[in-house]
Amino acid sequence: VGRLTPPEGNGDLMYVTHGGAISGLAFAPKSKLLLSVGWDDKLFITENSQVQMNPLSLAAQPNAVGAGGEVAVVGTVQGLYVLRGKSLGDLITTSYTPQAVCVSKDDKTVYVGGADCKIYIYSVSGLSLSQSAIIDGGHLKPIHSLRLSNDGTKLASADLRDVCIFDL
Repeated sequence: VGRLTPPEGNGDLMYVTHGGAISGLAFAPKSKLLLSVGWDDKLFITENSQVQMNPLSLAAQPNAVGAGGEVAVVGTVQGLYVLRGKSLGDLITTSYTPQAVCVSKDDKTVYVGGADCKIYIYSVSGLSLSQSAIIDGGHLKPIHSLRLSNDGTKLASADLRDVCIFDL
């Protein structure tokens, strides 16, 4: 653990930070990447404690990012992006606004909490997602946080008022 190393020729990290609020951070342990998303519609990748000079541009403002082992998913106001390693897939549009994202440790399942108070469950295939289920009726307000238990058998979700625990 230590300070981030500035890219060569950019000792003060100028132009390598978000131009707006940071809306999410996630760490993918298998690929050893620290990911940050912000209101500047950018995805910054930090590898081996060194911030990469060229962030990935997103087509919409991100609300959240979640990572499993090496797969990460970015939730934006228009939909979802899947990131595997440093490869970013195309925007997957959704009929709802993703607010929270959680990825299983084995990179096979993605849970997305929506502004519509529902939890969407997806299966991961490469850089794409296929919806497999929806959890409805657990929340009365938009979902802002999702977390899996260490053994992957329980899902906790939270809105501004309530926390729900689901047995998967």
